[in-house]
Amino acid sequence: MMAAAARRSAGSGRAAATATTMPNTATDAPMAASSAGGTSQEPASHQASARVAGPVTREKVALARRAARSSVAEGRVPVAVMIDVFMVPPSREQGAWSIPCEGMAGRVRLPDNQGMAAAGIAGPSEFGARIRQWRAHRGLSQLALAGRTATTSRHVSFLETGRSRPSQEMVLRIADALDVPLRERNALLRAAGLPPRYPEVALQGEDLAPFRAALDRLLAAHLPYPAMVLDAHWNVLLANEACARLYGPDVLGSNVIRRYTGTPGAAEAIVNWAEVAWAGVDRLRQQRDRMPFDAEIAALLGEAEAATRGLPRPAGAPPGLVACPWFRVGDRVVRTIGMVSRFEATAEVTLDELRIELTYPLDAEAEAFFRAE
Repeated sequence: MMAAAARRSAGSGRAAATATTMPNTATDAPMAASSAGGTSQEPASHQASARVAGPVTREKVALARRAARSSVAEGRVPVAVMIDVFMVPPSREQGAWSIPCEGMAGRVRLPDNQGMAAAGIAGPSEFGARIRQWRAHRGLSQLALAGRTATTSRHVSFLETGRSRPSQEMVLRIADALDVPLRERNALLRAAGLPPRYPEVALQGEDLAPFRAALDRLLAAHLPYPAMVLDAHWNVLLANEACARLYGPDVLGSNVIRRYTGTPGAAEAIVNWAEVAWAGVDRLRQQRDRMPFDAEIAALLGEAEAATRGLPRPAGAPPGLVACPWFRVGDRVVRTIGMVSRFEATAEVTLDELRIELTYPLDAEAEAFFRAE
């Protein structure tokens, strides 16, 4: 703990000031502060974070602000300023810390968490809120999370309330324990004031050129059957020529969910629409469980649930054992089997979220349809 002193230089009559930060923990021992009016005993978390002697000036206010910023950078929260060795308890006024000074003649204002964020001071409160959300979503107590991350429930509590700031290693351990996807791991790191760990590169970018070439080869090798590459939000990024026969020539760049829930008549092209629609809702719910705070996934799920409202859910297993679409093309029914492929053990956000949807014929009639010129 750093000590604060406010004293006048002997023989010079000039004010001397130094700044201090106090650990903001409830377990610190109380500290006495002497003042002209007597002695007050306050917990360390309510002690002065800067001590300034003499009349309040712009320079001294700047000193107090620098002390506050320094304390936040070290994971400590400023709660009071001492002026002329005059200890005052903290009070809240209009969302900021209001510090009486010069015998209540003036006020020095230090920002609270929102004010600190507006001033560009990184704080752990956003990180704590995100951890609480993820922990609650996974149904874990602080003690259970602590056991999975080799720490204590007290430390987890301090992280969630902002009284402790996590290291990168701790953020990633928590992310592993909560099964957080790469995109959200980067968000957790940024919320903790740390740089993102996992790069995110556009699929058309140079860095992903080898992976894009592999995808192109896979789509070409899958001909004459349809194959497409989707992102996490069901947007079609790549598609081979066979996709046009089932989905139309404008499939590239479209959204698969909205194509069938928002386009009038599109669902009528699928013979077993009830099985396919409810299977899609279930897949979106599973995806929401993995990405619970993704607004676009929530929106897509809402649209899919609205589209199936009033549509009876089929009982039992689907006729083909797997719920795959049977397409009505002219006077023919093309029955298909679907498979999903993806990159494993990825350390890049775009690749982590890609999904390759592969379509195969279920029977000889579908085989003949795909192989027809």
